[in-house]
Amino acid sequence: MDDQVYIQRVLEGELDAFAFLVEKYKDQALSVAVRIVKYSDLAEDILQEAFIGAFNGLNKFKGEASFKTWFFRIVYNESIQYLRHKQVEQKHEEGVKEFMYSGDTSTFDSLKLHDQQNIIEQTFEQMSSKEATVLQLYYLEELSIKEISEVMGIKNDNVKVILHRARKSFYHLISTTSENKLIALI
Repeated sequence: MDDQVYIQRVLEGELDAFAFLVEKYKDQALSVAVRIVKYSDLAEDILQEAFIGAFNGLNKFKGEASFKTWFFRIVYNESIQYLRHKQVEQKHEEGVKEFMYSGDTSTFDSLKLHDQQNIIEQTFEQMSSKEATVLQLYYLEELSIKEISEVMGIKNDNVKVILHRARKSFYHLISTTSENKLIALI
């Protein structure tokens, strides 16, 4: 079923229908929040607040964007708001989905998938939250430039610039990290 069907059911008083949306988007949204705040436990709290905010504001959802985009915007805003108020030392949990990597893969492909995931995670840790979030939304969540623009509240051109810089930063950092990891394994 389409998200809109469940949204309509919730708006008509069937509150349990919101569980479908929670189940459908919780993992992706958690991943976005972790990318921004760097703590998995904290990201879970932010996600809970985001779902509460989405539930309470569901009557304001106009359907101009997809529910996913609208909800990710809420997650993004909750995460940024937390960072502004708390300014925590950033730290990531281990484990990341496989990142679509293009370029010279000779060194990178020689590592085991687990090692690759660790290197990707370490690389994300070294990047700015904004760059890591754009890469996450574009490659892992498969959002368009326009959708990322809506989620992050910035112009399409700014998303493109950040994405370009993030790719360059990622490729530079990953080549350094993977070479160091390979040397350590030898």
